Amino acid sequence: MAATPEFTKAIPILPVRSVSASLDFYRDKLSFEGHGMPAPPAEPVFGSVFRGKKADVNIYLSKLDEGSPVHPQHVYVMIAGEVVPNGATPEIDLLYDEMKREGAFSNADADAQPENAQYSGFRQFDVVDLDGHKLTFFQHLPEGFFDSM
Repeated sequence: MAATPEFTKAIPILPVRSVSASLDFYRDKLSFEGHGMPAPPAEPVFGSVFRGKKADVNIYLSKLDEGSPVHPQHVYVMIAGEVVPNGATPEIDLLYDEMKREGAFSNADADAQPENAQYSGFRQFDVVDLDGHKLTFFQHLPEGFFDSM
């Protein structure tokens, strides 16, 4: 019997009105790296933004045809580690603080979760990009977390 291939990554493709503006948002507000195609000075019609080791989180941006509506998507981004009660500041909180400093929550639809927000065993917050796509950044809570509450 043949071995089952190991999956390594899924890459969502988000439709956007302006690849240039979206690249700026993801790079400036969310600290992603990325580039568009074709390269400047042409207006890009496709982009790729990424963050993490080996571009663990990678999102493609595809320019919509002029006049086409945007149908906002929802992307979940898991942060390594887990929240430790009474431990060091969780990575998810550090990421939230970083993105807040960069102005990622200026969109009225962005969800700046209160400090103790936990849902379904995760600690999370949302960022909404220029086209209404929601990115939920989350980190696991330790098993049994809710038993101690």
